[in-house]
Amino acid sequence: MARIVTNEEIADVIGYIDNYFKSNFNTSIEEIVKNNRNSSNISRIILLRAFSNNYLAKLLNDDDLYYAILNYLEEYSKKILLSISNETLEISSRSSKYLSEQEFNMAREELDRLFEALEHNIRLYEINYKDKVWVVNSSIGRKARIVITPDRFFHLMGFVEREIRGEHLSTFESVFNRSDDIRYHMCDDKDLLYILLKMIERQDRIKDAIEDGTLRGIINPRKVEMKNFAFERVGDFRHSSGMVFFDRDLALRLGYKTNLRTELLLLSAFIRMYHLEFIFTGFRQYDSDPNCKNGETVVIPRRPYLDSMFLDQQLVSISERASRYPIRNFDFSVSEEEIGSEPDDEIIYSDADKLRAIASLLRNSHGLDTSHLMSYVGISTERSKKR
Repeated sequence: MARIVTNEEIADVIGYIDNYFKSNFNTSIEEIVKNNRNSSNISRIILLRAFSNNYLAKLLNDDDLYYAILNYLEEYSKKILLSISNETLEISSRSSKYLSEQEFNMAREELDRLFEALEHNIRLYEINYKDKVWVVNSSIGRKARIVITPDRFFHLMGFVEREIRGEHLSTFESVFNRSDDIRYHMCDDKDLLYILLKMIERQDRIKDAIEDGTLRGIINPRKVEMKNFAFERVGDFRHSSGMVFFDRDLALRLGYKTNLRTELLLLSAFIRMYHLEFIFTGFRQYDSDPNCKNGETVVIPRRPYLDSMFLDQQLVSISERASRYPIRNFDFSVSEEEIGSEPDDEIIYSDADKLRAIASLLRNSHGLDTSHLMSYVGISTERSKKR
């Protein structure tokens, strides 16, 4: 059986390759990908160059590691937003009305890439979530029904309705054509996907309005960047993730209170700056059905946040399967075992993918109760305590 290459191993090797490129070729993996967007062999080009280093050549002669790095590079090279800075993460957490001019500003090239990512994520939403429901199976035997309604998707893309509506609505609608009827549609949550589509259609004018400061205090471009960077990586359920069915009673007993309505949290590992980090995707109760979860937030937590009590002693499991159903064929009143229709997409995660997710969570537990994960892979609690 092939050995499981962990995400941390991948991060270490990617870091070594990148530093080798920077010191010897005055370039980086990110620059190579940016300059070869139309190449179908970019990942192999990167690895071929890496083989010119004796240490890397020796490492990559391990077939399991080679193909893990190859698969990572193939996924990475398809992303639109390739990196995100600590500064962006810091600014993304702030309300748009508190941004300085410098924090609000974004170069035109960055804006072009941002709107390309937004357009990509809208397509991803239309394929995977518009009039769709997902059933995600957890390794503890629980199942979660997940939807993302248009108003929640608008929020997941980094736009805050309350900062646009009200006193700022006239300024916001002035960027669009009068025929777009932005004021009318902005006031109806069901129409917020329409607003996003109009933003793509009028993107040049919106970019101008960001550059000249018209939209300052109304949107936070760095929040939009962070949200789109994150959603691009988690919006298709292609990898197993940690699953936390948030126990609010436990949190209260431990003295932690939160305004978040989160009932389900997905923790998806990704690599940033050669380190393993997590994207948190939160889901809350769907107003139309108490047995279904609706998208609440997607965020890349800053390091201090990971030390909060939010995750303390919460039981973490992993996703084993994700099935997508058209809502028109889905009866919310029946159990998953009684669903009559077939899913139009189904992902059954491989053992390697699940074990990689478990390894990431065990090494970065953030106070979570990992007892289930340890039993899942045959690690006794007593052994883990002795280490």
